[in-house]
Amino acid sequence: MKEQLLKARQRNQLIDLMYMSKGGEITKRRVKIVKMTTESFRAYCFVK
Repeated sequence: MKEQLLKARQRNQLIDLMYMSKGGEITKRRVKIVKMTTESFRAYCFVK
């Protein structure tokens, strides 16, 4: 998964992912990876 995120960031691609809110609601999000570290990533969400 980490490699896929890194490739998407390098290619400036949008990716679709499933997201679960704190309330347990599952939604699909379209995001652009903005920053990555070894433990996490930051992304811009085009849905919310």
